[in-house]
Amino acid sequence: MSGPETRLLLASPGVRVLLVGSGTYAAGSLLPEVGAVPGTVADLSRCLVERAGLSPACLTTLIDPATPIELGAALVDAAEAATDVLMVYYVGHGLIGTDNELYLATKATTDLTKGIAAYQALPYAMLRQAIEQCAAPIIVVVLDCCFSGRATPLGHDATRRLLNATPQGTYLLAAAGRNQSAFAPPGKRHTAFSGALIDLLTHGDPTAPALLTLDDVYRCLSRTLPEQGYPAPRRQATDHGDRRSVAPNPAHPFRRAPRDDTPDENAHVADPVADADGEFSPYRGLAAFTADDADYFFGRGELTRTLVDRVTAQITAGGPLVVTGPSGSGKSSLLRAGLIATLQRTTDTEVILLTPGPDPVGTLAARSAYLNGSDPGDLRTRLDDDPGSLRSMVAEAIGDGQAVIVVDQFEELFTVCTDERQREIFIQALHAVCRRCASLPDESTASAHMSCESVGVVLGVRADFFGHCAAYEELVPALERAMVVGPMSPAQLRQAIEGPARRAGLILEPGLAELILQDLGADSDTTGANRGDAPVGVLPLLSHALLVTWQHRQGRTLTMAGYRATGGIYQALARTADTTLEHLDLGGRAIARQMLTRLVGLGDGQDDTRRIVPLTELLPSPESAEYRKARGVLDRFVEARLLTVGSGTVQLAHEALIRAWPQLRQWINTDRSALLVHQELTQDAAEWHRNGRDPAYLYQGSRLANAQQAVALWRTDPGRYPPLTGSARDFLHASEATANRRARRQRLTIATLAVSLALALTGAGTVAKQAADAATEHARSLSRQLAAQSENIADINIRLARQLATTAWSIAQTDEARVSLIKAFLSPERARLAHRSGLVITVAFTPDGTQLATAGEDRTVRFWRVPSGEPTITLTGLDAPVHKLSFSRDGSRLATTDGNGIVHVWDMPSGKLATVLPQPVREAAFTSDGTRLATAGSDGIVHMWEIPSGERVATLAGRIRYLKDVDFSPKGTYLATADGDRTVRLWKLSSGEKVATLADHTEPVHQVAFSAEETYLATAGNDDAVRVWEVPSGRLVAALTGHTGSVHAVAFDSAGTHLATAGNDGTARLWEVPSGRPVATLAGHTGSVHAVAFSPDGRLVATASNDGTARLWDLSLNKALVTFTAHRDYVHALAFSPDETRLATASDDHTVRLWDTAAGKQHATLTGHRGSVRAVAFSPDGKLVATAGSDNTARLWDTHTGNPIATLTGHTGPVREVAFSPKGTHLATAGDDGTARLWEVPTGRHVTTLTGHRESVRAVAFSPDGKLVATAGSDNTARLWDTHTGNPIATLTGHTGPVREVAFSPKGTHLATAGDDGTARLWEVPTGRHVTTLARPAHAIAFSPEGTHLATAGADRTAQLWEVPSGRLIATLTGHTNHVTDTAFAPNGTSIATAGDDGTARLWEVPTGKLIATLTGHTKYVNTVAFSPKGTFLATASGVATIRIWNVKLPPDPFLTVCALAGGPMDREDWARYLPEEPYRRICP
Repeated sequence: MSGPETRLLLASPGVRVLLVGSGTYAAGSLLPEVGAVPGTVADLSRCLVERAGLSPACLTTLIDPATPIELGAALVDAAEAATDVLMVYYVGHGLIGTDNELYLATKATTDLTKGIAAYQALPYAMLRQAIEQCAAPIIVVVLDCCFSGRATPLGHDATRRLLNATPQGTYLLAAAGRNQSAFAPPGKRHTAFSGALIDLLTHGDPTAPALLTLDDVYRCLSRTLPEQGYPAPRRQATDHGDRRSVAPNPAHPFRRAPRDDTPDENAHVADPVADADGEFSPYRGLAAFTADDADYFFGRGELTRTLVDRVTAQITAGGPLVVTGPSGSGKSSLLRAGLIATLQRTTDTEVILLTPGPDPVGTLAARSAYLNGSDPGDLRTRLDDDPGSLRSMVAEAIGDGQAVIVVDQFEELFTVCTDERQREIFIQALHAVCRRCASLPDESTASAHMSCESVGVVLGVRADFFGHCAAYEELVPALERAMVVGPMSPAQLRQAIEGPARRAGLILEPGLAELILQDLGADSDTTGANRGDAPVGVLPLLSHALLVTWQHRQGRTLTMAGYRATGGIYQALARTADTTLEHLDLGGRAIARQMLTRLVGLGDGQDDTRRIVPLTELLPSPESAEYRKARGVLDRFVEARLLTVGSGTVQLAHEALIRAWPQLRQWINTDRSALLVHQELTQDAAEWHRNGRDPAYLYQGSRLANAQQAVALWRTDPGRYPPLTGSARDFLHASEATANRRARRQRLTIATLAVSLALALTGAGTVAKQAADAATEHARSLSRQLAAQSENIADINIRLARQLATTAWSIAQTDEARVSLIKAFLSPERARLAHRSGLVITVAFTPDGTQLATAGEDRTVRFWRVPSGEPTITLTGLDAPVHKLSFSRDGSRLATTDGNGIVHVWDMPSGKLATVLPQPVREAAFTSDGTRLATAGSDGIVHMWEIPSGERVATLAGRIRYLKDVDFSPKGTYLATADGDRTVRLWKLSSGEKVATLADHTEPVHQVAFSAEETYLATAGNDDAVRVWEVPSGRLVAALTGHTGSVHAVAFDSAGTHLATAGNDGTARLWEVPSGRPVATLAGHTGSVHAVAFSPDGRLVATASNDGTARLWDLSLNKALVTFTAHRDYVHALAFSPDETRLATASDDHTVRLWDTAAGKQHATLTGHRGSVRAVAFSPDGKLVATAGSDNTARLWDTHTGNPIATLTGHTGPVREVAFSPKGTHLATAGDDGTARLWEVPTGRHVTTLTGHRESVRAVAFSPDGKLVATAGSDNTARLWDTHTGNPIATLTGHTGPVREVAFSPKGTHLATAGDDGTARLWEVPTGRHVTTLARPAHAIAFSPEGTHLATAGADRTAQLWEVPSGRLIATLTGHTNHVTDTAFAPNGTSIATAGDDGTARLWEVPTGKLIATLTGHTKYVNTVAFSPKGTFLATASGVATIRIWNVKLPPDPFLTVCALAGGPMDREDWARYLPEEPYRRICP
C-alpha cells in the first residue's frame, strides 16, 4: 500500500543542522562531566543521516566548544547557510544565571556566579540573535539540558522573544521543565532524552504513523520517557512547523521490509494511504497502556475505581497495597492508565513509578531524588546505610502534599536482582515510607503525620511470585489483603475492543467485535447468554492482534479481513515473531536464537519470565566483525516491538511472547539445560563483579567442573549456544586460574558443600532454593557425563555401558541419556558370560534356542538362558576342558569332546551322563536322527556309534591325513575335512567316496562348517580369509576378507543366508551368503575370538574369546529379517499396508509384487502395466493398491486377491506418482503430460484435471484434511489446488530448477518442496507464502509426525534435520559415503531412516541426529526406504532388484529394557569409580 512520495524535513539541500555536545569542562568547574555526550552526538548524527535523510554535507557537529564565542560563531554560520530548514540541537548542561536566564554550557564554564556569565556559557538570548537573520522558513531547536523548559512561552522569557522574532514555522523541543533536570544515566552511552530519540528513529513505534512528524516525535517521547522515570519533554510550535515528516517509522508494518543497512540518498519514502491522517493507534500491542493513554483504556473502569479507593484507604491504614494477577492479566495497564492517570487527573498526588530492575535500590533512589532534586548517588548511600531514611526524605519533599510510589513488575526483585541485601533494603525502605505513625514514636508528630498518612506504596506482582514475597515479614500483611486482577468479562472485553476505536474516530466493521470475542471464547451462545470470561493471560495477545488489525485497516475502518490477516488472537503474536525471524538469513536466525533465549529467565516452580540484559552483555564488542550483524538482528526485533531497549538494556516486550510463540518455546525447551547453566554463570559473575571480584565468589570443585563442561559443549555448536562474553568469561577464567588441581580432583566428593558455600557467599536467594537449583544442574551434568562414558566403553564392556546408561537416565532424563539408552539397547551384545576361572573355549546353542552351552578351561560345561544370560545347569566330572559341543537335532543329547579326545554323551535337559565313547576322537557330530554319532580321530579314521549304548556300528573306509577339522553336514549326507595340506575334502558319508577337493587357501585350513540345507560349505584358515563353496560341486562362491588375523571359527545361520566368523583380531563378523557382503562387525572382546555359533532362529550369535568371556549378540538390526529377490529389474518404490502385513514393490520389470511380511513370502504379482511401474500406494484401509506406470496409465488392484479393479486412462505421458486422499475416496496422479488428475475410488471415474504446469508433474500429495492437493513440476514450480473444485489456489515460485518432491506437514499448515536447484523450501498453507529456504542439496524430504522437524537428503552425502517453521538447522547427519537418496521418519518421530548410494540404510536419533544403526547387506545403491505404519519394520529397496525388511522397533520403555539387558546392578567398585559423590543405590527395578 503506497501513496505519493513525501520528502522528509531534513532531506533538502538547503538544510543545515548544527549538533552541539558539551560534556567536559575547564579545571575547577563546578559542573560534573557528561560522559554520554560523545556517544550521543555520534549516534544522533548517524540517525539523522541514515533515518532522516540528512546529507552529511549539511551536518555540522561541535563537541565541547571551547568558549561561547566558538559556539555562537557556529550558530551564525549554520543560520546563514540554511535556506530551507535550520536545526540547532544542544546536548549538555543548562544553567540558570543570576539574571534568571537560561545559559548553555561550554568548556569554559566554571561558575556563573563569578565574573561575566556570557564569557563562560552561551546565553539563550544569543541563540535567538544568531537565528533571527536566518532565511530558512522552518527552524527547529532541540535542547537536551537541565532547565530547558525555561525556553517555553511564559511571560517575556527568551523563548517568547525567539518565537516572536521568527515569523517562520518554528518548533522548540525541550528535554525538561523550567525547574527540572535532564538526565544522563551513569555508564550509559546516551543521555536519557536523546537516547530515547535515537531509539525512536532507529526502531520506531508500532502504534505511531508510518511517517513521523516533529509532533509525533514529541508524543512518542512523552510516552516513553516518563515510563523510564525521566521528565516528560516540553514543546512549542508555530505555523505548522510540527507537521512536516521527519523520518519513516521503522516499526510500522509498511516500513519493515528487508533493508541493506545503507542510507537512502534520495530520502524519498512511500506514504501509505492508511496513514494519510497521521494517526496514532489507540491499541498498544504488547506495551502497557500509560497514563497518557488513559483516554483509550477501556474495560477496567470499575476495577480502577476500586483500586483508587483501596489506595486512598491504604495510605491512611499504612503498609503497602499488593496488586496481583497472572502474567497477561493487565496489571501494568491498570496501574498506569487506571490508577496513576486517575490520581494525576483528580488529585495533586505526586506519583513515582518504577520497576525494580537489576539494581532496585539504585532505581528507587533515582526516582525518589526527582521529588526534591537531590543527588541520586547520595540518596543511594543513605538508603544502603538506613533504609528508613527514605521516609524523612519523601516527607520533606512533599510537605503537606501526598505521594504514591507504584512499583510495577515487583517480581523483578527476584528474577533480575541477584543481591539479597539489595532486596531487603528495597523492601524495608518501601515499608518504612508507608507504615503507620504509631510505629514510629521516635519521629516528631508533624513529620510522622506527613510521612505516615500522606504516602502510599502499591506493588504490582505476578501471582506465581506470592511465595517469594511471603519470605519477607514486611510484606506478609499486605499479601493477606491483596487486590486480585482477574479475567475480563465478555462485556468488559467488548469495551476494550470497541472503546479505543470509538474514541479515536475509527469504525469497526460489523461483526468484527463478535469474531474477536468468539476467538477469545468469551462470546455469547445462541440464547444470548455469556459463555464465560476470557482465558487468563490473554490480554497482551488481544492487544497485539488489535494493533496489527489497526495497521491493516482500510481508511478509518478496522476490517475482519485485516483481523484474519493477523492470524487472530492466538496466532497474531507468533506470526509477527515468525515474520521477523523469516527476514533473517540462517546466520541471523542463529543469532536470534542465542539472543532471545538469553532474554528469558528460566523459572523454577514458576513460569519463565523475561530478563533485563545489558546491551554490552547481549551484543559482541562494537569493534568485532560480528557486531553489525548482531545489532541488525536486535534492531529487527525491536522494530517489531517484540523487544524493548532502554537505558542500555534489552528485554522482551512482554512475557506473553514466551507463551505465545512456539518457536521461542521450542528453543527454550530444547536448550533449557544449557540456558540454565549460562543464566547462573552470568548471575554469579555479576555478583562477583559487584563484590570487587572477591576470590571467595569464584567457582570451585563441581561447580567449576560443570561450568567448564557446559562451555565445552557450547563451543561445539556456536550457532546454537550463546558465547561466553564479558564478565562471565572473566569470572570463569578467574575461577579456573585460582582453583588448584587437588581441589578439582576431589570436586565430586565435596560438591554439596561447594554448592552450599558458593550459594551462601553469593547471596543469590535462599540457600535451600539455590542448592536445589544447583543440584538439578549438577544432576543433569552428571547424567550427560555418564551417558558419554556409557558410549565410550560400550565396545569393551556393554554390561557396564548399559548400567551407566540406566544410571544416567535415572539421575536426569537428558537428551544424552536417552541416546545412550537407545545405543545400549541397539548394541548387538546382549550378555557377557564367564566361567569361574579360565577361558571359555567353545559355545553352542540348544536346538530350540532357549539356552546356550559354553565349555571352559575350568572343565565344566555351563548352560545359560537366552537372551538374559542367567545360568541354569552345569555339567561337571570331566577330566579335561571340552573343545567341542554337539547337540542332537531334537536337543535330547549333547556330545562333548574334551582335550584328550574323550567323548561324553549327556541326556538333556537333565544333564545326566549317558555314555562315554571308548576311544579318543578329534571331532564328533550327531546324525540327523540323533541316534548315531560320527567321530573322526587323530588317525584319520571315521567311526559311527549307536547312542545311547555307545556301541560302534560302522567305520568309514579310508584314512584322512593331517586332519585339522571335521564337520558333518546337518542331514548327515556329507563330511568335510580340513587337512594340513591347505585343502578341504568333501566326502559322501553313505559311500565314503570323496566328492570334491577344495583348494584355494594359501595357508593350512582349520575350520569348516556346512549350511543348514547342505547348500554351502565355509572354510577358514591361517591366511586370514574365509571361503564359501557350493555343495556338492565344490565351486568357489565367495572369498570373504576383512579379518586382520587368522580366522578360528565359522558358523552358518539356520536359513543359510548369513555366515558368522571369529578371528584372532578380537572380532566376530557377519556376512551375507552367497554374495559375501559384510553385514556387521561384533567388536567388544579384548582377546582373540575362537568360537562362534548362531541361535536356531538366527537372531542371536554367541562368541567365545581368550578374554575369558562368552558373549551373546542380538542381530535384529544387523541383518534383514527377510530378503525378497523376485524382481528382475530396478525397484522404484515400496509401500507398507496400514496393518503392516503386506509390502508392495514397484519395478522396471513391469510388475508390482505384494509380499507377506510375516511369512517372508510373495503374496501376489500384479501384472498388466506395459512398462516400468514408477510408484505404488496402499489405500488408507489397505484394501486397494494404486500403481503408476510409464505406459501412461494408473491402475487400482485388490490387495487380497491381486486382481485388477480399474485402469485409469487419460494421461498422455508416463504417470510418475499416485496418492490416495486421506479418506481413500479419491486418487491423485501426476504425469509427464504436465497434468495431475483426480479420480474416484474405487470406480476409477475421472473427476477433474489439474492443469497449469508447463512441464511434467513429478510429484503429488493430498493435504491431511484432503481439501488440498499439492503438485511439483519440472517447470520449477509447486502448486496448490482445491480438491473439490480443481481450481488452483497458489503457485509456489522460487526454485530455480525442477521441483521433484512435495510433502504436507502433518497438521497441513506447511508444505515442503525439494528441487534440483539444491534447495528445499517451506511454504505456508494455504496462502503459499514462502517461509524459508533450506540451502542444502535436497533430493528427498520428510516431515516428522508432529510436524516440528523436516528431514532432507541430498547429493552431498549428508542428510539434514531442520526445525519447522524456523528453518534452523538442528543436525547434519554424516556417515554415508555416497549420495543420500531417500529419507523417512519413524511413526513415533524418534528416529530417521536414510538410504544411500553407498549400499546402506542408516538410522539416526531425533533430535540429536546421532547415528544409532547402519543397515548393511544390499550389494548396490539403496534408492528408497519406508517405515511400516506401526514402526515395527523398515523396508529398503536396492538398484539390483532386492528388497529387505528390517526389524527396527524400539522398546516402549528403553530404560526398563536396558535394565533387563544389563543383567544386574553396577557393582560398588564401578559405582565408586564413576559416581564417587553419590551414595550407592540400585537403579533398576
